[in-house]
Amino acid sequence: MTLSIKLRDYAGELDITLDDLESFHDKDHFGGVVLSMKVLQRAFDAFPGTGVPHRDEIAIVAGLNPPGLIDSFEFMTRALSRRRLVVDQTLAHGPASPFGRFAFEVHRPCGAVALWVREGLLPGDFATVGKKVEAGFGTEAETARWNGYKRDVGVALIPMKPEDVLDMRLIEGRRLVA
Repeated sequence: MTLSIKLRDYAGELDITLDDLESFHDKDHFGGVVLSMKVLQRAFDAFPGTGVPHRDEIAIVAGLNPPGLIDSFEFMTRALSRRRLVVDQTLAHGPASPFGRFAFEVHRPCGAVALWVREGLLPGDFATVGKKVEAGFGTEAETARWNGYKRDVGVALIPMKPEDVLDMRLIEGRRLVA
């Protein structure tokens, strides 16, 4: 199964694949790369009939800032360079991460949604091991486990439907003014 997402830009319609994102990011935080696609797929599905979203009509609030996720959001939406990506670690939903919480908001002119990773999808010690390793004092075994988690979580998410990965609710009365 090849993951892809359609977006529009001034050059026309783009079909961005998981392979494109992997090439851009460097494959270190593969789980975040895959999750970024699931977040946008789930958010776009919340507004059927609105067509292929334009990059300039997408703003993202992320409750965490791991490299794979941020790099991938940037590649797909240009939200970081277009100043439409905000990291807000006060978002309360979702499991803990070494970088914040697995919670998001996606805003478009047609509406906004809050999303968060479903409980139970991540290993129980994911955040704890990741924090130690990312801070530079994980043991050799913890480093190996963390590197495995980053890859294995992504591999596990690939065949899953976005609605099986992320819970979602509409954010009433909020939308992006493009």
